[in-house]
Amino acid sequence: MRRADVGIRGNLVAAVGSLDGRTAVREIDADGRTVAPGFVDQHTHYDAQLFWDPYCSNSGEHATTTAVTSNCGFGIAPCRAADRERVMAMLENTEEIRVEHLRSALPWDWETWPELKRSMERTPKGINITSLVPMNPLMLWAMGDDAIKARRPNAAEIDQMRAILGEALDAGAAGLSVSLMGDENTHRDSDGSPMPSDVMEIDDLAAVCRAMTDRGRGMIQTMAQAGPTGDRTRSERIARATRRPVVHNFFMAGPQGDAGYREDIDWLDGLADEGLEMWAHAMVYPAWVESSLQEFNAAFGSHPQVNQMALCAGPEEICALIAQPGYREAFRDSYDPRSFSFPGGFNGITILADDVRGAADAYAGRTLSDIARDRGTSVVDALLDVILAGNGRLNYRTQPLVGGDPELSLKYLRHPRVLAGASDGGAHLKSVSMGCWTTWLLIEFVRNRGAMSIEEMHYQLSFKPARALGFTDRGEIAVGKAADIVIYDLDDLYFDAAQYDRVFDMPDGDWRKLARAGGYSCIIVNGEITHEKDKSTGATPGRYVIPA
Repeated sequence: MRRADVGIRGNLVAAVGSLDGRTAVREIDADGRTVAPGFVDQHTHYDAQLFWDPYCSNSGEHATTTAVTSNCGFGIAPCRAADRERVMAMLENTEEIRVEHLRSALPWDWETWPELKRSMERTPKGINITSLVPMNPLMLWAMGDDAIKARRPNAAEIDQMRAILGEALDAGAAGLSVSLMGDENTHRDSDGSPMPSDVMEIDDLAAVCRAMTDRGRGMIQTMAQAGPTGDRTRSERIARATRRPVVHNFFMAGPQGDAGYREDIDWLDGLADEGLEMWAHAMVYPAWVESSLQEFNAAFGSHPQVNQMALCAGPEEICALIAQPGYREAFRDSYDPRSFSFPGGFNGITILADDVRGAADAYAGRTLSDIARDRGTSVVDALLDVILAGNGRLNYRTQPLVGGDPELSLKYLRHPRVLAGASDGGAHLKSVSMGCWTTWLLIEFVRNRGAMSIEEMHYQLSFKPARALGFTDRGEIAVGKAADIVIYDLDDLYFDAAQYDRVFDMPDGDWRKLARAGGYSCIIVNGEITHEKDKSTGATPGRYVIPA
């Protein structure tokens, strides 16, 4: 850390050092505070939210100044007008972005990916955005809805997808995103089946990605692992086939302890020894799901009986499903708490009070494991009985994804090819609020534990992800670099893990979940102040940015 003045001219840092005697249009007194580069988030879904929220909350207010969107193979382009309803249905079931919001708030002034990029450039932005090409809409465009799960793409369809990806790369796409979770993905299609890309052949994917190999640019974001679930060799195979940088999602600091860490890192190091550029996102922030039965699949959608619930039209249909002969028994037989990313499975669920008062309120504040023990039943029976007591409704909170062993999280972070984060911002808005992950890391590991220096943490939050993603003009405060800057006092940052708030700022007056966190003095994007003391200024200096 050094003490210095920072001069900004336009959107760039013009000077770093002593500026005594120099004047400016505005001077910010940052004496005693930290002045650091803005944060870079490699995993978001802000491609839709950007059109109704220029600050991409809750990332923009937590000093994320650059975000990569359209991850996991989900997005809104390419998309023919005739396929919009199908693409919106994909996003609703996988990312919990409501179809009615997508219909009413998106301009839909695009079909091709370059047309979407131009629309994103026109849209006022409070953060910088770059976008991947999502595999599922790409498959839909080339194959049609009837074929995407019925068969493999033929040679002509692969050629078309490769050409579309190439066109997007030439227009400024950062690369391609794809989900490769097989049948283990909690993100299910609108009919409850796996997403098209989850079950595609790696050879077909590699053939499409040759557009990147031919151009020598573009990264591949793969969703192939969620902690203990999934098959990361799918990421490995696409990296070998394309020789392009891959951002593998995701390691998890928790469920398998130090043995799991060693296995993860040995795998990553082995690929580096082969000369492959493999990065891995590690979940080190203790995110939790806090939601209703409508979003139950956000945490447990890989379970077949939960998936059946998710497809129900409402509370009455859920109660009727539970009453069906054999449903309860099948649920008990198929339940395995080890198959879920959230520790403890259903045992770790805490019941929350419902907006509609009823018999289920008697369970508020208790875990399902406690309820099952007191009633002498299985945890599955306890879950279903609480749902029935609520007349088909359930409000709940899961255990945090990680957090039991902070030393394990630090081990992951300090590996040279592991990326911290990420927010998943723009998705699961009624279940989680993870844009505050940057704030939590600063508070927990720098201020509270003193386990990481402030310089090292900012390397993890800014420089390291910027370079991994190909941004050479961001992630550091240096002359000629983009003026994306955050100013704060570490003691002023706050994070309340008690419960999410509801804020009614969605399209059509709808609500979302928002974490109680913040405390930044000033956030600057491309030389303009976007937030002061947790309040947005109305400035929208964000840009569509293209990695090298």
